Amino acid sequence: MNRIEACFFVFILVGPMFFIEPVNATGSGVFSLVKCYWGTTEPIEVSPGDVATLTVILKYEARSMLRNLEVNLSLPTGFEAVGGGNKTTVLYTGTVSQGSLVNLEFDIFIAPDVEKGNYTGDLEIYYLSNSPSPQDILKIPIEVSGKPNLVVRVIGDIVHEGKQHVLIEFRNKGDGAARNLKVTKIYSNNGYVELENGEFLGDLEPQHSLNLSLSLFVPTGMKGKILPLTVEATYLGPKNVVHLFSETLRVPVKSFISTPPLTLSLNSRELSIGKNSVVLLNLVNPSNHSVSEIKITLSSGNILKIFGPTILYVENLGPKESKQLETEIYVPSTASAPTASLVATITYFDEGSWQSESESYHLSLLLRGLIDMSLTDFAVIPSKPRSGSPFSITITVTNIGTSTAYAAYATPSLKDLPLKPFGPRSTYIGNIEVNLPTTFTINLQLESTSETRLTLPITLSYMDNLRTAHQVTFNIPITVELEESSNKQQLRQPQPLEGWEFALTAVAVVAAVMVFLWAKKWRKKE
Repeated sequence: MNRIEACFFVFILVGPMFFIEPVNATGSGVFSLVKCYWGTTEPIEVSPGDVATLTVILKYEARSMLRNLEVNLSLPTGFEAVGGGNKTTVLYTGTVSQGSLVNLEFDIFIAPDVEKGNYTGDLEIYYLSNSPSPQDILKIPIEVSGKPNLVVRVIGDIVHEGKQHVLIEFRNKGDGAARNLKVTKIYSNNGYVELENGEFLGDLEPQHSLNLSLSLFVPTGMKGKILPLTVEATYLGPKNVVHLFSETLRVPVKSFISTPPLTLSLNSRELSIGKNSVVLLNLVNPSNHSVSEIKITLSSGNILKIFGPTILYVENLGPKESKQLETEIYVPSTASAPTASLVATITYFDEGSWQSESESYHLSLLLRGLIDMSLTDFAVIPSKPRSGSPFSITITVTNIGTSTAYAAYATPSLKDLPLKPFGPRSTYIGNIEVNLPTTFTINLQLESTSETRLTLPITLSYMDNLRTAHQVTFNIPITVELEESSNKQQLRQPQPLEGWEFALTAVAVVAAVMVFLWAKKWRKKE
Protein backbone atom coordinates (compact mmCIF):
# COMPACT_ATOMS: atom_id res chain seq x y z
CA MET A 1 0.00 0.00 0.00
CA ASN A 2 1.54 3.29 -1.07
CA ARG A 3 1.50 6.47 1.01
CA ILE A 4 -1.49 7.99 -0.79
CA GLU A 5 -3.65 4.97 -0.19
CA ALA A 6 -2.59 4.88 3.46
CA CYS A 7 -3.53 8.55 3.98
CA PHE A 8 -6.87 8.02 2.31
CA PHE A 9 -7.58 5.06 4.60
CA VAL A 10 -6.75 7.09 7.71
CA PHE A 11 -8.97 9.94 6.48
CA ILE A 12 -11.87 7.52 6.06
CA LEU A 13 -11.44 6.32 9.66
CA VAL A 14 -10.85 9.70 11.34
CA GLY A 15 -12.81 12.09 9.10
CA PRO A 16 -16.33 11.23 10.31
CA MET A 17 -15.38 12.28 13.85
CA PHE A 18 -15.36 15.94 12.74
CA PHE A 19 -18.87 15.83 11.24
CA ILE A 20 -20.93 14.14 14.05
CA GLU A 21 -23.76 16.36 15.03
CA PRO A 22 -23.76 17.10 18.81
CA VAL A 23 -27.60 17.13 18.97
CA ASN A 24 -30.46 15.56 17.13
CA ALA A 25 -32.22 17.76 14.59
CA THR A 26 -35.54 17.31 16.39
CA GLY A 27 -34.13 18.30 19.76
CA SER A 28 -31.67 16.26 21.75
CA GLY A 29 -31.81 18.29 24.96
CA VAL A 30 -28.30 19.69 24.91
CA PHE A 31 -29.84 23.01 25.99
CA SER A 32 -31.89 23.22 29.18
CA LEU A 33 -33.99 26.10 30.47
CA VAL A 34 -32.54 27.68 33.60
CA LYS A 35 -34.76 30.70 34.06
CA CYS A 36 -37.35 32.74 32.19
CA TYR A 37 -38.64 36.08 33.44
CA TRP A 38 -39.85 39.48 32.34
CA GLY A 39 -37.24 42.21 32.65
CA THR A 40 -33.53 42.55 31.98
CA THR A 41 -31.36 42.88 35.07
CA GLU A 42 -34.20 42.31 37.58
CA PRO A 43 -37.55 40.51 37.22
CA ILE A 44 -40.59 42.66 36.66
CA GLU A 45 -44.35 42.03 36.42
CA VAL A 46 -46.32 42.74 33.27
CA SER A 47 -49.91 43.51 32.38
CA PRO A 48 -51.92 43.39 29.14
CA GLY A 49 -50.92 46.31 26.92
CA ASP A 50 -47.28 46.39 28.08
CA VAL A 51 -44.12 46.27 25.97
CA ALA A 52 -41.48 44.34 27.91
CA THR A 53 -38.32 42.30 27.52
CA LEU A 54 -38.56 38.56 28.09
CA THR A 55 -35.24 37.18 29.34
CA VAL A 56 -34.51 33.48 28.71
CA ILE A 57 -31.43 31.87 30.27
CA LEU A 58 -30.27 28.53 28.80
CA LYS A 59 -27.56 26.13 29.90
CA TYR A 60 -25.48 24.18 27.36
CA GLU A 61 -25.00 20.55 28.46
CA ALA A 62 -22.96 18.99 25.60
CA ARG A 63 -19.16 18.68 25.50
CA SER A 64 -18.53 20.06 22.03
CA MET A 65 -18.24 23.81 21.54
CA LEU A 66 -20.66 25.89 19.49
CA ARG A 67 -20.60 29.32 17.89
CA ASN A 68 -23.12 31.79 16.54
CA LEU A 69 -26.54 30.58 17.65
CA GLU A 70 -29.75 31.67 15.97
CA VAL A 71 -32.73 31.47 18.31
CA ASN A 72 -36.36 31.99 17.26
CA LEU A 73 -39.20 32.39 19.78
CA SER A 74 -42.67 31.60 18.43
CA LEU A 75 -45.23 33.52 20.48
CA PRO A 76 -48.76 32.48 21.48
CA THR A 77 -51.83 34.38 20.30
CA GLY A 78 -52.00 37.89 21.69
CA PHE A 79 -48.22 38.36 21.86
CA GLU A 80 -46.22 40.08 19.12
CA ALA A 81 -42.60 40.83 18.46
CA VAL A 82 -41.72 44.49 18.58
CA GLY A 83 -41.85 45.39 14.91
CA GLY A 84 -44.64 42.91 14.11
CA GLY A 85 -45.16 39.23 13.65
CA ASN A 86 -45.63 36.36 16.06
CA LYS A 87 -41.98 35.32 15.96
CA THR A 88 -38.93 37.14 17.33
CA THR A 89 -35.32 36.23 16.57
CA VAL A 90 -32.09 36.70 18.55
CA LEU A 91 -28.58 36.06 17.15
CA TYR A 92 -26.11 34.97 19.80
CA THR A 93 -22.44 35.49 18.86
CA GLY A 94 -19.72 33.88 20.87
CA THR A 95 -18.42 30.51 21.94
CA VAL A 96 -20.66 28.16 23.85
CA SER A 97 -18.97 25.43 25.85
CA GLN A 98 -20.25 22.82 28.27
CA GLY A 99 -21.92 24.45 31.29
CA SER A 100 -22.15 27.87 29.64
CA LEU A 101 -25.20 30.05 30.33
CA VAL A 102 -26.74 31.67 27.29
CA ASN A 103 -28.69 34.88 28.05
CA LEU A 104 -31.32 35.74 25.44
CA GLU A 105 -33.58 38.82 25.45
CA PHE A 106 -36.75 39.16 23.37
CA ASP A 107 -38.71 42.42 23.08
CA ILE A 108 -42.42 41.57 23.11
CA PHE A 109 -45.67 43.49 22.91
CA ILE A 110 -48.60 42.11 24.96
CA ALA A 111 -51.98 42.92 23.41
CA PRO A 112 -54.44 44.79 25.67
CA ASP A 113 -57.07 42.07 25.27
CA VAL A 114 -54.81 39.32 26.59
CA GLU A 115 -56.12 37.86 29.83
CA LYS A 116 -53.91 37.35 32.83
CA GLY A 117 -52.59 33.81 33.06
CA ASN A 118 -49.91 31.36 31.88
CA TYR A 119 -48.94 30.89 28.23
CA THR A 120 -46.31 28.86 26.35
CA GLY A 121 -43.91 29.80 23.54
CA ASP A 122 -41.67 27.58 21.35
CA LEU A 123 -37.93 28.32 21.39
CA GLU A 124 -36.12 27.02 18.28
CA ILE A 125 -32.30 26.88 18.40
CA TYR A 126 -30.18 26.73 15.21
CA TYR A 127 -26.43 26.23 15.44
CA LEU A 128 -25.52 24.23 12.27
CA SER A 129 -25.23 26.13 9.02
CA ASN A 130 -27.25 25.04 6.02
CA SER A 131 -29.75 23.17 8.22
CA PRO A 132 -33.42 23.95 7.52
CA SER A 133 -34.60 22.45 10.83
CA PRO A 134 -33.78 23.60 14.37
CA GLN A 135 -31.31 21.49 16.30
CA ASP A 136 -33.15 21.99 19.60
CA ILE A 137 -36.69 23.06 20.60
CA LEU A 138 -37.70 24.14 24.10
CA LYS A 139 -41.06 25.11 25.63
CA ILE A 140 -40.86 28.56 27.24
CA PRO A 141 -43.40 29.52 29.95
CA ILE A 142 -44.78 33.04 29.59
CA GLU A 143 -46.85 34.45 32.47
CA VAL A 144 -48.94 37.62 32.50
CA SER A 145 -49.52 38.17 36.21
CA GLY A 146 -50.66 41.78 36.21
CA LYS A 147 -48.95 44.39 38.30
CA PRO A 148 -49.95 46.98 40.89
CA ASN A 149 -49.92 50.65 39.98
CA LEU A 150 -49.85 52.78 43.11
CA VAL A 151 -50.91 56.43 43.08
CA VAL A 152 -51.25 58.73 46.08
CA ARG A 153 -53.01 62.00 46.73
CA VAL A 154 -53.99 64.28 49.58
CA ILE A 155 -57.74 64.01 50.07
CA GLY A 156 -59.04 67.49 49.37
CA ASP A 157 -55.84 68.44 47.52
CA ILE A 158 -55.41 71.54 49.73
CA VAL A 159 -54.00 72.21 53.22
CA HIS A 160 -53.95 75.33 55.37
CA GLU A 161 -51.53 77.01 57.71
CA GLY A 162 -51.28 75.55 61.19
CA LYS A 163 -51.80 72.10 62.63
CA GLN A 164 -54.30 69.80 60.94
CA HIS A 165 -55.21 66.21 60.24
CA VAL A 166 -54.60 65.12 56.66
CA LEU A 167 -55.69 61.95 54.90
CA ILE A 168 -53.38 60.44 52.28
CA GLU A 169 -55.17 58.14 49.85
CA PHE A 170 -53.25 55.18 48.41
CA ARG A 171 -55.07 53.82 45.35
CA ASN A 172 -54.10 50.78 43.31
CA LYS A 173 -54.98 51.54 39.68
CA GLY A 174 -53.24 48.41 38.37
CA ASP A 175 -54.53 44.90 37.74
CA GLY A 176 -52.45 43.12 40.38
CA ALA A 177 -52.60 43.26 44.16
CA ALA A 178 -50.06 45.23 46.17
CA ARG A 179 -49.22 43.09 49.19
CA ASN A 180 -47.57 44.10 52.45
CA LEU A 181 -47.87 47.79 51.67
CA LYS A 182 -45.60 49.70 54.04
CA VAL A 183 -45.13 53.45 54.22
CA THR A 184 -41.44 53.93 54.88
CA LYS A 185 -41.36 57.71 55.01
CA ILE A 186 -43.51 60.83 54.59
CA TYR A 187 -41.78 64.17 54.91
CA SER A 188 -41.83 67.79 53.80
CA ASN A 189 -39.03 70.31 53.73
CA ASN A 190 -41.52 73.08 54.56
CA GLY A 191 -43.60 71.43 57.28
CA TYR A 192 -43.72 68.86 60.05
CA VAL A 193 -45.35 65.47 59.41
CA GLU A 194 -46.24 62.79 61.95
CA LEU A 195 -47.95 59.48 61.16
CA GLU A 196 -51.00 58.74 63.31
CA ASN A 197 -52.05 55.17 62.58
CA GLY A 198 -48.82 53.33 61.81
CA GLU A 199 -46.88 52.61 58.68
CA PHE A 200 -48.25 49.17 57.71
CA LEU A 201 -51.34 49.33 55.50
CA GLY A 202 -51.61 45.64 54.55
CA ASP A 203 -52.78 44.43 51.15
CA LEU A 204 -54.31 46.68 48.51
CA GLU A 205 -56.40 44.95 45.87
CA PRO A 206 -56.73 46.30 42.31
CA GLN A 207 -59.01 49.36 42.00
CA HIS A 208 -59.21 49.71 45.79
CA SER A 209 -57.85 52.39 48.07
CA LEU A 210 -56.61 52.84 51.64
CA ASN A 211 -56.34 56.02 53.67
CA LEU A 212 -53.45 56.98 55.91
CA SER A 213 -54.03 59.63 58.55
CA LEU A 214 -51.22 61.95 59.50
CA SER A 215 -50.73 65.10 61.53
CA LEU A 216 -49.37 67.98 59.48
CA PHE A 217 -48.12 71.35 60.65
CA VAL A 218 -47.75 74.06 58.02
CA PRO A 219 -45.85 77.14 59.27
CA THR A 220 -47.19 80.63 58.77
CA GLY A 221 -46.08 82.38 55.62
CA MET A 222 -46.99 79.43 53.38
CA LYS A 223 -50.39 80.84 52.40
CA GLY A 224 -50.70 80.87 48.61
CA LYS A 225 -47.60 78.69 48.17
CA ILE A 226 -47.02 75.05 47.31
CA LEU A 227 -46.13 72.55 50.03
CA PRO A 228 -44.01 69.62 48.77
CA LEU A 229 -44.97 66.37 50.48
CA THR A 230 -42.89 63.28 49.68
CA VAL A 231 -44.35 59.80 50.18
CA GLU A 232 -42.14 56.70 50.09
CA ALA A 233 -43.45 53.14 50.33
CA THR A 234 -42.60 49.53 49.53
CA TYR A 235 -44.85 46.63 48.55
CA LEU A 236 -44.80 43.25 46.83
CA GLY A 237 -46.44 42.40 43.52
CA PRO A 238 -48.25 39.18 42.54
CA LYS A 239 -44.90 37.46 41.77
CA ASN A 240 -43.24 38.72 44.98
CA VAL A 241 -41.40 41.38 43.04
CA VAL A 242 -40.35 44.17 45.39
CA HIS A 243 -41.65 47.58 44.34
CA LEU A 244 -40.13 50.80 45.66
CA PHE A 245 -42.47 53.77 45.48
CA SER A 246 -41.60 57.43 45.87
CA GLU A 247 -43.66 60.43 44.85
CA THR A 248 -43.62 64.09 45.82
CA LEU A 249 -47.04 65.69 46.03
CA ARG A 250 -47.40 69.41 45.41
CA VAL A 251 -50.16 70.58 47.73
CA PRO A 252 -51.52 74.17 47.63
CA VAL A 253 -51.73 76.01 50.96
CA LYS A 254 -54.80 78.12 51.65
CA SER A 255 -55.84 80.23 54.62
CA PHE A 256 -57.95 78.69 57.36
CA ILE A 257 -61.70 79.24 57.04
CA SER A 258 -63.84 78.82 60.14
CA THR A 259 -67.11 77.18 59.15
CA PRO A 260 -70.16 76.25 61.17
CA PRO A 261 -70.19 72.61 62.25
CA LEU A 262 -72.78 70.08 61.24
CA THR A 263 -76.06 70.17 63.13
CA LEU A 264 -77.81 67.07 64.39
CA SER A 265 -81.35 67.00 65.74
CA LEU A 266 -84.12 64.52 66.46
CA ASN A 267 -87.29 64.38 64.40
CA SER A 268 -89.21 63.61 67.61
CA ARG A 269 -87.93 64.21 71.13
CA GLU A 270 -90.30 61.73 72.75
CA LEU A 271 -90.13 57.99 73.40
CA SER A 272 -92.66 55.64 74.99
CA ILE A 273 -91.66 53.65 78.05
CA GLY A 274 -91.82 49.91 77.42
CA LYS A 275 -91.77 50.23 73.63
CA ASN A 276 -89.23 49.90 70.83
CA SER A 277 -89.34 53.08 68.75
CA VAL A 278 -87.79 54.19 65.47
CA VAL A 279 -85.76 57.36 66.06
CA LEU A 280 -85.11 59.69 63.11
CA LEU A 281 -82.02 61.92 63.17
CA ASN A 282 -81.77 64.98 60.94
CA LEU A 283 -78.22 65.78 59.83
CA VAL A 284 -77.79 69.22 58.25
CA ASN A 285 -74.78 70.86 56.61
CA PRO A 286 -75.39 74.62 56.99
CA SER A 287 -72.09 75.63 55.37
CA ASN A 288 -71.35 76.66 51.79
CA HIS A 289 -69.05 73.74 51.06
CA SER A 290 -69.25 69.97 51.13
CA VAL A 291 -68.52 67.69 54.06
CA SER A 292 -67.44 64.11 53.41
CA GLU A 293 -66.59 60.86 55.20
CA ILE A 294 -69.16 61.49 57.92
CA LYS A 295 -69.29 58.93 60.73
CA ILE A 296 -71.90 59.17 63.50
CA THR A 297 -71.38 57.04 66.63
CA LEU A 298 -74.37 56.75 68.98
CA SER A 299 -74.20 55.86 72.66
CA SER A 300 -76.70 55.92 75.53
CA GLY A 301 -76.67 55.78 79.30
CA ASN A 302 -78.19 53.16 81.58
CA ILE A 303 -81.78 53.98 80.64
CA LEU A 304 -81.95 53.66 76.86
CA LYS A 305 -81.09 50.54 74.89
CA ILE A 306 -80.05 51.01 71.25
CA PHE A 307 -81.36 48.07 69.23
CA GLY A 308 -80.64 49.64 65.82
CA PRO A 309 -77.25 50.54 64.31
CA THR A 310 -74.94 52.49 66.62
CA ILE A 311 -72.63 53.65 63.82
CA LEU A 312 -74.06 55.52 60.84
CA TYR A 313 -72.16 56.61 57.73
CA VAL A 314 -72.77 59.38 55.21
CA GLU A 315 -70.37 59.53 52.28
CA ASN A 316 -70.93 63.16 51.34
CA LEU A 317 -73.19 66.03 52.32
CA GLY A 318 -73.27 69.02 49.98
CA PRO A 319 -73.75 72.68 50.93
CA LYS A 320 -77.09 73.34 52.68
CA GLU A 321 -78.04 69.70 52.26
CA SER A 322 -79.62 67.49 54.88
CA LYS A 323 -80.01 63.77 55.35
CA GLN A 324 -82.31 61.76 57.57
CA LEU A 325 -80.91 58.73 59.36
CA GLU A 326 -82.68 56.23 61.59
CA THR A 327 -82.05 53.77 64.37
CA GLU A 328 -84.15 51.89 66.93
CA ILE A 329 -84.21 52.62 70.67
CA TYR A 330 -85.95 50.63 73.39
CA VAL A 331 -87.01 52.16 76.71
CA PRO A 332 -87.35 49.46 79.41
CA SER A 333 -90.67 49.35 81.25
CA THR A 334 -88.77 49.82 84.51
CA ALA A 335 -87.65 53.30 83.51
CA SER A 336 -88.90 55.86 86.02
CA ALA A 337 -87.06 59.00 84.92
CA PRO A 338 -89.03 61.37 82.68
CA THR A 339 -85.99 62.20 80.53
CA ALA A 340 -82.94 60.51 79.00
CA SER A 341 -80.12 61.55 76.71
CA LEU A 342 -78.54 60.19 73.54
CA VAL A 343 -74.89 61.03 72.83
CA ALA A 344 -73.82 61.35 69.18
CA THR A 345 -70.16 61.77 68.21
CA ILE A 346 -69.61 62.92 64.63
CA THR A 347 -66.30 62.82 62.76
CA TYR A 348 -66.05 64.21 59.24
CA PHE A 349 -63.75 65.79 56.71
CA ASP A 350 -64.44 69.49 56.21
CA GLU A 351 -63.69 70.34 52.59
CA GLY A 352 -63.80 74.04 53.41
CA SER A 353 -60.92 73.97 55.87
CA TRP A 354 -59.54 70.70 54.44
CA GLN A 355 -59.18 69.07 57.80
CA SER A 356 -60.84 66.36 59.83
CA GLU A 357 -63.28 67.55 62.49
CA SER A 358 -65.04 65.97 65.45
CA GLU A 359 -68.22 67.13 67.21
CA SER A 360 -70.27 65.75 70.12
CA TYR A 361 -74.01 66.23 70.63
CA HIS A 362 -76.15 65.48 73.70
CA LEU A 363 -79.71 64.92 72.52
CA SER A 364 -82.36 65.04 75.27
CA LEU A 365 -85.44 62.83 75.06
CA LEU A 366 -88.74 62.81 76.95
CA LEU A 367 -89.83 59.39 78.20
CA ARG A 368 -93.60 59.20 78.11
CA GLY A 369 -95.33 56.47 80.05
CA LEU A 370 -97.39 53.99 78.07
CA ILE A 371 -100.99 53.85 79.37
CA ASP A 372 -103.50 51.42 77.90
CA MET A 373 -106.92 51.25 79.59
CA SER A 374 -108.94 48.06 79.24
CA LEU A 375 -112.58 47.58 80.31
CA THR A 376 -112.43 44.58 82.62
CA ASP A 377 -116.04 44.36 83.91
CA PHE A 378 -119.19 46.36 84.58
CA ALA A 379 -122.54 45.89 86.32
CA VAL A 380 -125.84 47.85 86.14
CA ILE A 381 -127.67 47.83 89.49
CA PRO A 382 -130.51 47.00 89.25
CA SER A 383 -129.93 45.08 86.06
CA LYS A 384 -133.11 46.57 84.50
CA PRO A 385 -133.77 50.06 85.87
CA ARG A 386 -137.33 51.49 85.70
CA SER A 387 -138.40 54.91 84.53
CA GLY A 388 -138.16 57.50 87.27
CA SER A 389 -135.94 55.30 89.42
CA PRO A 390 -132.26 55.82 90.30
CA PHE A 391 -129.70 53.18 89.45
CA SER A 392 -125.91 52.78 89.50
CA ILE A 393 -123.24 51.44 87.16
CA THR A 394 -120.14 49.83 88.67
CA ILE A 395 -117.20 49.72 86.26
CA THR A 396 -113.81 47.96 86.60
CA VAL A 397 -110.89 49.03 84.37
CA THR A 398 -107.29 47.77 84.20
CA ASN A 399 -104.23 49.71 83.06
CA ILE A 400 -102.32 47.19 80.94
CA GLY A 401 -99.65 49.71 79.94
CA THR A 402 -96.31 50.41 81.60
CA SER A 403 -96.97 53.65 83.48
CA THR A 404 -99.42 54.92 86.10
CA ALA A 405 -102.41 56.99 84.99
CA TYR A 406 -102.70 60.02 87.25
CA ALA A 407 -105.79 61.97 88.47
CA ALA A 408 -108.32 59.83 86.64
CA TYR A 409 -112.04 60.61 86.66
CA ALA A 410 -115.08 59.31 84.77
CA THR A 411 -117.84 61.36 83.12
CA PRO A 412 -121.01 59.93 81.52
CA SER A 413 -122.21 61.48 78.27
CA LEU A 414 -125.97 62.06 78.77
CA LYS A 415 -126.74 63.96 75.58
CA ASP A 416 -129.95 62.74 73.84
CA LEU A 417 -130.46 60.07 76.52
CA PRO A 418 -133.36 59.84 79.07
CA LEU A 419 -130.86 59.97 81.90
CA LYS A 420 -129.78 62.55 84.44
CA PRO A 421 -127.11 62.57 87.16
CA PHE A 422 -128.10 61.26 90.56
CA GLY A 423 -125.46 63.12 92.52
CA PRO A 424 -122.18 64.54 91.11
CA ARG A 425 -121.93 64.43 87.34
CA SER A 426 -118.29 63.17 87.38
CA THR A 427 -116.72 60.49 89.54
CA TYR A 428 -113.14 61.02 90.73
CA ILE A 429 -111.03 57.85 90.69
CA GLY A 430 -107.45 58.93 91.46
CA ASN A 431 -104.36 57.11 90.21
CA ILE A 432 -104.74 53.92 88.23
CA GLU A 433 -101.70 51.72 88.74
CA VAL A 434 -100.31 49.25 86.22
CA ASN A 435 -102.01 45.82 86.13
CA LEU A 436 -104.17 46.67 89.16
CA PRO A 437 -107.96 46.47 88.50
CA THR A 438 -109.67 49.70 89.59
CA THR A 439 -113.42 49.96 90.28
CA PHE A 440 -115.61 53.06 90.37
CA THR A 441 -119.38 53.73 90.45
CA ILE A 442 -121.58 56.20 88.56
CA ASN A 443 -125.07 57.05 89.93
CA LEU A 444 -127.84 58.04 87.49
CA GLN A 445 -131.65 58.35 87.32
CA LEU A 446 -133.74 57.01 84.46
CA GLU A 447 -136.39 59.36 83.17
CA SER A 448 -139.64 58.31 81.53
CA THR A 449 -138.93 56.50 78.28
CA SER A 450 -140.44 53.92 75.99
CA GLU A 451 -137.03 52.60 74.88
CA THR A 452 -135.99 49.22 76.17
CA ARG A 453 -132.22 49.45 75.45
CA LEU A 454 -129.81 52.35 75.90
CA THR A 455 -126.06 52.79 75.24
CA LEU A 456 -124.28 55.07 77.67
CA PRO A 457 -120.81 56.45 76.70
CA ILE A 458 -118.57 56.92 79.75
CA THR A 459 -115.36 58.91 79.18
CA LEU A 460 -112.35 58.15 81.36
CA SER A 461 -109.93 61.11 81.62
CA TYR A 462 -106.40 60.92 83.09
CA MET A 463 -102.85 62.32 82.84
CA ASP A 464 -99.58 60.53 82.08
CA ASN A 465 -96.20 61.02 83.78
CA LEU A 466 -95.55 64.15 81.69
CA ARG A 467 -98.87 65.70 82.83
CA THR A 468 -100.46 65.36 79.40
CA ALA A 469 -104.23 64.73 79.43
CA HIS A 470 -105.69 61.66 77.72
CA GLN A 471 -109.21 60.27 77.30
CA VAL A 472 -110.74 56.91 76.52
CA THR A 473 -114.48 56.16 76.11
CA PHE A 474 -116.31 52.96 77.05
CA ASN A 475 -119.86 52.23 75.80
CA ILE A 476 -122.06 50.64 78.49
CA PRO A 477 -125.32 48.92 77.39
CA ILE A 478 -128.41 49.42 79.65
CA THR A 479 -131.62 47.36 79.49
CA VAL A 480 -134.78 49.30 80.59
CA GLU A 481 -137.76 47.55 82.27
CA LEU A 482 -141.25 48.90 81.38
CA GLU A 483 -143.78 49.28 84.28
CA GLU A 484 -146.67 46.68 84.41
CA SER A 485 -149.38 49.23 85.44
CA SER A 486 -148.55 51.34 82.53
CA ASN A 487 -149.01 48.35 80.23
CA LYS A 488 -152.47 47.51 81.66
CA GLN A 489 -153.64 51.11 81.48
CA GLN A 490 -152.64 51.22 77.90
CA LEU A 491 -154.72 48.08 77.24
CA ARG A 492 -157.92 49.53 78.91
CA GLN A 493 -157.88 52.87 77.15
CA PRO A 494 -160.28 52.96 74.08
CA GLN A 495 -158.66 53.62 70.86
CA PRO A 496 -159.96 56.56 68.84
CA LEU A 497 -161.83 55.64 65.67
CA GLU A 498 -160.57 56.44 62.33
CA GLY A 499 -162.81 58.45 59.85
CA TRP A 500 -163.99 55.49 57.78
CA GLU A 501 -164.67 53.44 60.89
CA PHE A 502 -166.87 56.24 62.26
CA ALA A 503 -168.89 56.47 59.02
CA LEU A 504 -169.44 52.73 58.90
CA THR A 505 -170.65 52.71 62.48
CA ALA A 506 -173.14 55.53 61.77
CA VAL A 507 -174.58 53.69 58.76
CA ALA A 508 -175.02 50.55 60.83
CA VAL A 509 -176.88 52.46 63.57
CA VAL A 510 -179.25 54.13 61.05
CA ALA A 511 -179.94 50.77 59.40
CA ALA A 512 -180.76 49.18 62.73
CA VAL A 513 -183.21 51.99 63.63
CA MET A 514 -185.00 51.68 60.29
CA VAL A 515 -185.35 47.91 60.69
CA PHE A 516 -186.77 48.41 64.17
CA LEU A 517 -189.35 50.94 62.98
CA TRP A 518 -190.44 48.78 60.01
CA ALA A 519 -190.93 45.75 62.23
CA LYS A 520 -193.07 47.73 64.67
CA LYS A 521 -195.28 49.06 61.87
CA TRP A 522 -195.81 45.59 60.43
CA ARG A 523 -197.03 44.25 63.76
CA LYS A 524 -199.66 46.97 64.03
CA LYS A 525 -201.14 45.97 60.69
CA GLU A 526 -201.66 42.46 61.88
